[in-house]
Amino acid sequence: MACGGHREGVTVALAGPGGIHLANHGDDGFGVWRCLTSEPSNAVALGTGTAWRLRLAALVAGRAVAAQEGFTGDWAMGLTVL
Repeated sequence: MACGGHREGVTVALAGPGGIHLANHGDDGFGVWRCLTSEPSNAVALGTGTAWRLRLAALVAGRAVAAQEGFTGDWAMGLTVL
């Protein structure tokens, strides 16, 4: 599990046998959980990058991957294998 603070609250990322899932938590509670990958994952980290966009690094199916939040808060670009 990883947490990353940003301008609207906190994003929580969970890694496990069902993949990586993300949800934002703000004044109204948790938002919708989003699945970045359904492949087994056993580690995840979040950090803040340029313009408060979150960056994610993880181990997915034995591969190191990275992702960055888009300017609109989406993760549409998906995971990049490092």
